[in-house]
Amino acid sequence: VAFNTEYIYDELAILISSAPQWVIADINMGTVPAYSSQDVLVTFDATGLFGGDYSADIIITSNDPENPEMNIPVQLSVTGAPNINVETDSIDFGVTYTNFGGTEQISIGNNGTDVLEVSSITVDNDVFSLSESNATVGYGDEFILEVEFLPLESGDYSGTITIVSNDSNEPEITIVLV
Repeated sequence: VAFNTEYIYDELAILISSAPQWVIADINMGTVPAYSSQDVLVTFDATGLFGGDYSADIIITSNDPENPEMNIPVQLSVTGAPNINVETDSIDFGVTYTNFGGTEQISIGNNGTDVLEVSSITVDNDVFSLSESNATVGYGDEFILEVEFLPLESGDYSGTITIVSNDSNEPEITIVLV
């Protein structure tokens, strides 16, 4: 392998490989005396992985002339978990005028490891309207919910937005509107 140089010679063979981060062996090299064995502890770690199925090969190379390389296929099934992320828990429209309210935006994101299914977005007061009633948010994505306030008569108004999703830690989130 050429290092710190601007060129590589012809017919130079290199092997670049990377082990998946989720397969961890407690040893990666050693010597096994004749007629003996060596236990290797292999750990599967799903930390940071998105929901899905993962496959890899554990490759054992040796100086055994009959079996210089052994491939052991491994699989890991990860159940992901969506995690809803709402930037605010309240919206204050301030002073507005009859027949002219205002529009505010709320960012609703998913910083989990599986798709977030927002099955319902509702508001309990008709002077407020929402741009979306449901949504599907991929991991690492977000969408913007527009909240419009349009009072037809003067007065004090309030409401509550309720967001229902498949986030098992926060299946229902409320946002106060004033």
